[in-house]
Amino acid sequence: MTMKKLIPAITALATTLLLATSSGHNAMAQSPIDYDTDDDGLIEIRWLEQLNAISWDLDGDGKVNNARNAYAYAAEFPQVIEGMGCPDSGCKGYELTRDLDFRSADSYSRGEVHANWTEGSGWLPIVGVEFEDIAFRAIFEGNHHTIANLFMRHSGRTDAGVSGLFGTSTGVIRNVGLIDVDVAGGTNTGGLTGFNGGEISNSFVTGSVSGESAVGGLVGRNSGTVASSYSVSSVSGQRNVGGLIGNNSQGKVTDSYSLGSISGEGSVGGLAGSSDGAITASY
Repeated sequence: MTMKKLIPAITALATTLLLATSSGHNAMAQSPIDYDTDDDGLIEIRWLEQLNAISWDLDGDGKVNNARNAYAYAAEFPQVIEGMGCPDSGCKGYELTRDLDFRSADSYSRGEVHANWTEGSGWLPIVGVEFEDIAFRAIFEGNHHTIANLFMRHSGRTDAGVSGLFGTSTGVIRNVGLIDVDVAGGTNTGGLTGFNGGEISNSFVTGSVSGESAVGGLVGRNSGTVASSYSVSSVSGQRNVGGLIGNNSQGKVTDSYSLGSISGEGSVGGLAGSSDGAITASY
């Protein structure tokens, strides 16, 4: 090859290497990513941004509820292989792969703490928006991991008012612990979920939860099932205030307990503020 031909070739190669370096990608990073490496139908969550993205995929199939959220969802699950890598039957929910902490930069894919989730009004619950079906209706498997320092200040909200890590859930939430929550909401406020119409099991909350009505350390209002779970939290509100559940509205609670300080003005209980459901083997 002559020098005349060699110089453009070297220039092209240098440009390619520079672009690759400046974008922070390499050949490995360009490979499609499997987000269900164990093929159990649960999309794996490693970052808090991915946890937040569940609000755009409430049925857990790896596809957004509404097309307008596609770009935001893809930003948190980039370069995905077809079907998220789930089995032929498809995805059915999400699972934690490690402990997360809202105050730790290591828990964020961007490498820095998201100030909007640790200050001001804090975290927005995992819940549908606008005219979408608002309930989480898939599986959330914690794999016995914990999420620390959840912060919420939504006492002034005028909408449906659900506050918690999850807003409204009719799905399955299991094997997860929330440590040192600081949650303040309005109606239907809990550390784990504001309203539960599904199943919660082997989960716990520690910290502080406050609200107006239907306020509980674990769940604000329960019309589903809570089993083998507990709260060690300070809980306060006005009506229907309970250490574990604020209002057990035809729900079922079993093998569960609460410890902590509970205060309110009407219908206040150590385990449940009010209940017309079934509570067994609990204290």
